[in-house]
Amino acid sequence: MLFRSVFILQSLVNCLLIFFLFQLSLLFIGRDKLASAGSNNAFLFSGAISFLLLMAGTEYRMIGRPEMFSHLLTVLFLYLLEKNRQSPSKKIYLLVFLQMLWANMHEAFGIGIVILGIYASAAWISRIFLANKKNDSIKLSRSEEHTSE
Repeated sequence: MLFRSVFILQSLVNCLLIFFLFQLSLLFIGRDKLASAGSNNAFLFSGAISFLLLMAGTEYRMIGRPEMFSHLLTVLFLYLLEKNRQSPSKKIYLLVFLQMLWANMHEAFGIGIVILGIYASAAWISRIFLANKKNDSIKLSRSEEHTSE
C-alpha cells in the first residue's frame, strides 16, 4: 500500500506542476493578449506541443523521486515572484514558508534562494538603469515594515 502511495503523490505533484506551468505561461503572455482574436488557438496548440515535449523529455525523471518537490517548488517560486512583480500582494510572504518546506524536502533548496536573488537583482537593475522607481527592489530586498518610501 505504501509503495502505491508514492505513485499517487507523484501524480499529484505532476498535476500541480503542469497547472502552475500553465498559470506561469498565462502570466508571461498576459490574459488580455490571449483574449485577442486568433491567439487563443495558437496558444493552446503551442501549449499542447510544449507539454508533450516536456513530458517526453522528463519522463525518466518523473518517477517517485525526491526531486519531484524541487521541480514543483521551482515553478511555484517563479509563479509567485512573477505574479507579485505584475501585481504586488502579501502572497509573496508564502515564499518564506515554501523555502522552509523546500529545505526539508530536497537538497536542491538553494534554487529558491538563487531565484529570489535573481528577481531582487533584476528589480534593482531596473530601478537604477531603467529609471523604474517602483518599490519592487526595496520590497524584495527587505521587509515591508522597514520601508520608509
